[in-house]
Amino acid sequence: MILTRPTIPIAESLKRVTAALLLCVSVPLLAASLSLEDLQDQVRSAMSAGEYAEAIALLTTQRSSTDPQVARFAQEYLGVVRERNGQAEFARLEYQRFLAEYPDAPEADRVKRRLDALLLDSLPATADRPAVSRVVPADKRETTYTNGRISLDYRGSSNTNDAGDTTRTLSLIGTDADIRFGHDTGDGDISARISLGHYEDLLAAGRNTTDRVRYLYADYEQNDHYRFRLGRQRSSSAAVYGRYDGIDLQYTTPWVIGVELFGGLPVESSRSDLFADDRQFVGLALNSGDAFAHWKLNFYGLHQVIGSEVDRQTIGSEIRYTGDGLFAQSLIDYDIHFGELNAAMLNINKVWERNSSLNFSYNYRKSPFLSTRNALIGQNVDSISELKNLLTSADDLETLAFDRSLDSQAVTLGFGRQLTERVMFSGSLSWLSLSEGTASGGLTASPAYDQFYGDARLTIRDVFVDNHLLTLGIRFASQDRSDVVSLIGSSSYRRGNWKFSPRMRIDQRDNSDGSKQLNLAPALRVEYEQGAHTLFVQAGYLMYFTTHPQFPDQDYQILFTYLGYQYRF
Repeated sequence: MILTRPTIPIAESLKRVTAALLLCVSVPLLAASLSLEDLQDQVRSAMSAGEYAEAIALLTTQRSSTDPQVARFAQEYLGVVRERNGQAEFARLEYQRFLAEYPDAPEADRVKRRLDALLLDSLPATADRPAVSRVVPADKRETTYTNGRISLDYRGSSNTNDAGDTTRTLSLIGTDADIRFGHDTGDGDISARISLGHYEDLLAAGRNTTDRVRYLYADYEQNDHYRFRLGRQRSSSAAVYGRYDGIDLQYTTPWVIGVELFGGLPVESSRSDLFADDRQFVGLALNSGDAFAHWKLNFYGLHQVIGSEVDRQTIGSEIRYTGDGLFAQSLIDYDIHFGELNAAMLNINKVWERNSSLNFSYNYRKSPFLSTRNALIGQNVDSISELKNLLTSADDLETLAFDRSLDSQAVTLGFGRQLTERVMFSGSLSWLSLSEGTASGGLTASPAYDQFYGDARLTIRDVFVDNHLLTLGIRFASQDRSDVVSLIGSSSYRRGNWKFSPRMRIDQRDNSDGSKQLNLAPALRVEYEQGAHTLFVQAGYLMYFTTHPQFPDQDYQILFTYLGYQYRF
């Protein structure tokens, strides 16, 4: 039987593209908490590009992160970025806020020195204290630097069923290193980054033993006009999603226009071997640089192949606006090989005084993104060439790939308000939809899926004592087969070098089959920090109590432990 994909008239495709282009004016505020690694990458990229307003907006959303290292980094670098941007008074306030919230943090001495230097520079010159010269001879500006972190941790868990039988389900030792080193001459920078991890599964099966290569690249940058990077990296262009092994060349023309040429092999995950994927791509991007005061424009094209077949062939645009407390971003990605819209995204983030904020986002995308490789999903073959031999028509490959790429839409409205100096209220409403999957290639159709989320949180500082943070929240989720209401509470208290962070979540789930489930999830994390050294231990329970009209009541328990050590330099 020959499968054919229904064709969409050109006028209809153009209508979709035009509708997506109308979305292009916009960026997020109440963004999801990032990892420390991702936040550092995004902030440094924004600073190197001179996009200080974008970095400030990102850091503002992350300083309330539940990850203490992320929160501290965000608060410190809000001062650094504002200082670089010439906002000395704002920088002073951010440094003072850091010292008030994290007086015993390992970064406190560094922040204190930055604050002292800022205050000293703000004083008028006198006979006893002449004006400080910022001009440093070029031959004195050369520096060699090394920084990063090394960590060792252990994760374990065990499950106990209703009969009381206990099974060890996880026993994993992990080692990670993320190291940056380089030489800055003042006119150019030669650097490298190595981010590796090894995880040893101590259980008999050992199936979770793995190695990870997150980053492994060498980089050369000169006078902010040229940059060359080779190795495993993340792209700065929206054309490539996630990591890839390859090269990235960037050049800023005398007319301020930026040109970026990139190419290589996509990386499925950090567990993938270097340069091991069977796909290759090449892409070109143009950006507006500093040509406009508040706008950043980026246009790109990408051609990707898998074997002898076209895998992806996309063109797209990203538009950003920053100014007057508004941070907005839009993205459109159109696959000219499939003749389909791949993604359209709009994020708008508005910040008012007293840290009041409003965020709206709309995200449409193919899930997964359109690519010929999607035809392999659910098939008992490992390569496109093998699959082609089983098909009755050359057109079937494209049909299968198209059928495996579902339409997903997500809409989120988030808000936050600093009620008092110590009290913050925030919340969000979200809707997610996934289209029905087509029956083809021996796979049955999958039903459409919709879900709705809502949450509200109250965060209070110094509730009972100084250096105490309390968060109370409620969350509601309505899904196709169940409704869930959750009560969430978390607290953190710092005393000297110690930090205590208890948490509790209670879920009440009502299922469409008449069953109910009560989930309890208490946990406690304890940290000890001394300079660059951090020790931590975390333990908790997940307890599930299920009732069903036709079956006896059951309970299930999971005990987990997580402990480790980290050294930062």
